[in-house]
Amino acid sequence: MKHLWPSGLRICLIFTVAWNVVAASPAIAAPSQIEPLPEEEAIAPSPPSSVKLNNGKTLFQQNCAVCHINGQNLIIAHKTLAYDTLKTYGMNSIEAITRQVTYGKNVMPAFGESLSSDQIDDIATYVLHQAQQGW
Repeated sequence: MKHLWPSGLRICLIFTVAWNVVAASPAIAAPSQIEPLPEEEAIAPSPPSSVKLNNGKTLFQQNCAVCHINGQNLIIAHKTLAYDTLKTYGMNSIEAITRQVTYGKNVMPAFGESLSSDQIDDIATYVLHQAQQGW
């Protein structure tokens, strides 16, 4: 022990303690032995209020129905507001519809400057609700 420097002795002691901790730890279970975590129950979103839907309907009729009457698309016929079509294009969420209405895309104008964020949210809520109901 005479040949070990104090720092070398310290390192040796740390290594020995660490090795004993690892050796005393239980073995890690194989993946087949690990029990899966219980699945969390999906929390269904609460249905939109009738006030929000009525506001959305009125705003939709005033701003959107000229091109999207009854969930159709008079400009690009295959891009309707039917739920399956919205899902195909990744537009089947309030957030996606809100983004589209706010910023527009291609020939669809942006409404972010002419409508408030609450109004756009009401439109998005109405559109998604109607799509889920089959218009």
